[in-house]
Order: sequence, then structure tokens, then C-alpha cells
Amino acid sequence: MNSSITDYLNSGPELSMGERAVSVVGGLMLAAAGTQPRPNMFLSALAVAAGSYLAYRGATGYCPLKAAIADSGIVDDSRGEIAPGAI
Repeated sequence: MNSSITDYLNSGPELSMGERAVSVVGGLMLAAAGTQPRPNMFLSALAVAAGSYLAYRGATGYCPLKAAIADSGIVDDSRGEIAPGAI
């Protein structure tokens, strides 16, 4: 499992076509669910915001969170593993 995480993080901040498709579809579904009337307006607004971000992330193909993790030094690029003591 460790190798799949590091492979994902080492792939750069750009998303693959599969990641983009899942992000757009999931984001649109989450945003649509958030627009339904609910008693808790905060959770509805949170769902719309999170769904909108996911749809934007999928449409642009760039993930700033993935870029921040790659720039933070958590992943040791020379070995392709999570750096000791990083987590």
C-alpha cells in the first residue's frame, strides 16, 4: 500500500484522465446533493463548496493539495517513499 501512495504523490500535481473524470462526476453529484433543501444549511453550503472544488479540480486537471504535499518534503523523491519522520 505504501508504494501506491508514493506513486500517486510522485506523479506530480497534474491529475490523470481517470482522476479528472471521477473528480468532475463526484463533485457535480456532491454539489447537486448540497442544493437540495435540508434542515442544516451549513452542511448544505459545505457540500456545495466541496463539490464545486472537486468539479473545478477535475476540469482544470491540477490539484493544489497534491502540489503542496509534493513541495512539503513528505515524499522522498530519490527513493519514492514517504520520508522517515514526515508523518
